[in-house]
Formats: sequence, C-alpha cells, structure tokens
Amino acid sequence: MRLTYVDHSDNKEDQEFIDELTKERAERGVPLGAIYKTLLGSPTICKSYHVFFNDIRYHSSVPAGINELGICRVAALNGAAYQWAAHNPLMKKGGVSEEGAETVRTAPLYKLGEDGEGGLTKREWLVLRYADHVTNLTVTDEVFKATMEVMDNEQQMLELTMAIAAYNATSRVLRALDVGEMQHTEVGKGVHH
Repeated sequence: MRLTYVDHSDNKEDQEFIDELTKERAERGVPLGAIYKTLLGSPTICKSYHVFFNDIRYHSSVPAGINELGICRVAALNGAAYQWAAHNPLMKKGGVSEEGAETVRTAPLYKLGEDGEGGLTKREWLVLRYADHVTNLTVTDEVFKATMEVMDNEQQMLELTMAIAAYNATSRVLRALDVGEMQHTEVGKGVHH
C-alpha cells in the first residue's frame, strides 16, 4: 500500500462512522478490508463511496450474477487482482459457473461467444462484451442495442452501465495505490485481504 491504512480516528464523528461501517461489514460476513481502510484516509470520500457502491451492489435491479460479471470483467481488463478476489466469489454465487468465471477472466477483448460457449449464456456474453466497450470507451450503437435487448428495461441498462463505470474507477484506485498489496498479482491468482 502506498498510503497508510486507517481503521480509527480521533474525531468522534469519524470514529462513529468507522464503528458503524465495521459493524455493517461484519453483519455481511466480511471484514472492513483494505479498500475501506484506504478510503478512511478521507472520511468524507469513504462515506460517499460507501453509500454509492452499496446502492450499485445491493439496490440494483440487475441480477447479482450479471452485475458481478460486469464488475469482474473490469477487474480482469484492468489487472485489478484485489477487485477480482473480492467479486469473483459473488459472481459465482450469482450463478456464473467456474468455467464461466475463467472465461470472464481470460476472454479476448470484445469477443462475443455463442450461448453455452466458455460456460456463459448469450446474455452473459453480451454483458461481458459491453463491459469491454464501456471500459475502453468504444460503445457503438450496435453494442448498446444488443446489450439492451437482454436487459429487462432501461433502468437495468443504466444500472449495469453505472456498475461497470464505477468499478473502472475503483480498479484504477486499487492499482494506483496498491490497495491490498496486490499491484503485481495476476488477476485470479491472489487472495483478498
């Protein structure tokens, strides 16, 4: 880590937030973790991040497996091993098979496989390809329309796009600051801290 991890504060209001955050994470079965200990270097940023990303992950109308597939594809494309280690189990819990997860990690950029190929459904392939295009700022009308056709409505399309874009930002923070000391870890090979 290139900055100092923070898990406490002398400021009463900030410490109350840290205590609430730690409790909430524990209730979900996860520790505070390196990403939050990094963001707590700026409590205001951490609070905003927490609300925004909780909405993206827990209040989205996009099925969890689809949302996590987009997040994991971003991690794979951007070499964010910490992000992959945190979200790969969630993607699998959401219904993506082990073979499908490996495809998400290794598929060539912009590939659109056939239904069942690499353990992914047609919908999952379209989301994977869409994540590639959003990450590289190359979303064409054709790519957008094809992905929109497998989403239930415009709200889901917006929420999927926001998840992919938001986790592009997160992956860049993770890499730049070496959060979790995984800067030089190959995606899929590291353990989440």
